[in-house]
Amino acid sequence: MQTTISEIIKSTNPPPVLLIFGDEDFLVEEALDALIEFAEKSTRETYELEMLNGSDISLDALSNLASAYPFITSRRMIIVRHFEELVSTTTSKKKVSSPAFTRYLDSPQPTTFLVCTASHDSLNGIGAEMRNAQKKAKAEKKIEGLKFPLNLMLLRHAWLEFPKIYESDLSGWLKSRLSKSGLEASAEAIELMIAHAPPELRSLNNEIGKLQAYLKDRKKVTGEDVLNVVGASRVWNVFELQKAVGERNLQKSLLILENMLAADRQEMLIITMLTRFFTVLWKLSDEPATGKNHFQLAGAVGINPYFVAEYLSALKKYKPEELDRAFIALAEADSQLKSTGGSSIMILQKMLLSIID
Repeated sequence: MQTTISEIIKSTNPPPVLLIFGDEDFLVEEALDALIEFAEKSTRETYELEMLNGSDISLDALSNLASAYPFITSRRMIIVRHFEELVSTTTSKKKVSSPAFTRYLDSPQPTTFLVCTASHDSLNGIGAEMRNAQKKAKAEKKIEGLKFPLNLMLLRHAWLEFPKIYESDLSGWLKSRLSKSGLEASAEAIELMIAHAPPELRSLNNEIGKLQAYLKDRKKVTGEDVLNVVGASRVWNVFELQKAVGERNLQKSLLILENMLAADRQEMLIITMLTRFFTVLWKLSDEPATGKNHFQLAGAVGINPYFVAEYLSALKKYKPEELDRAFIALAEADSQLKSTGGSSIMILQKMLLSIID
């Protein structure tokens, strides 16, 4: 049974067993923190809170612990991190089983809220498949075939998956996250945040915190705000470089590159963003020339609709064989930056010459 943390916290009758899993560790930990805060500050019921690690307890011991009544409070919350440690593996000589834990899952203690977090490859994608009417039957069979006790937990109790959020989906996630924080960001601001932070959720969430402190009472985030927070120049930044490369303006591109490297070591950011830029151009070149509006094209190639016109304009200036040449130049520059002691500015200048000229 799929659920959400919000539903659990608002519920007057939380589920007796909850399994939280997924590739996004940050979101799993955030959900767990929300439950811990709920247990500590709940005004409806008082919880005893006990934290465990899967490597430090057996399933039999866990079932005994969860079956016990609370001593002082009305309810208990038992949290087991790394529950995958209690799941049998393909290399195990002995298959994991526990009649006691099976009985507990059949009839859990009503005064105990057992929360387990796990990272297990067999669980990946189950949430999306269960929400897809065409794949639901297949997903249910997949759940039945999971190893004990994951199969029983998903079949009989509440669970929540946080699947991997890929780089192409980061702008949508960031926009939603900013909105939940009461902030409204321009398309340029969102792209700049992604450009100047590692492409993972924890780092992006940290950037939101910095923006909130910088903005104070303001609610609208501009590209200039982001540049001020990350300490980048309004003129010499990777987006201006990307625009200049898209325009095939070699003189401007070299000038921006020189000033960027004079201010900070941004070699890998430049490689990453230009690779992403040409990847989008390559994807757009495979899209039908007609029949799709900017929103449809943006969704197909994983960019913000605000920037589609800029990418389409750049695509007109690069032939397919020139896109291939750009990828080769970027790969060579990346290899040289990582493996030689040569001048980074000379390596990147040569790269821009190969791409543009």
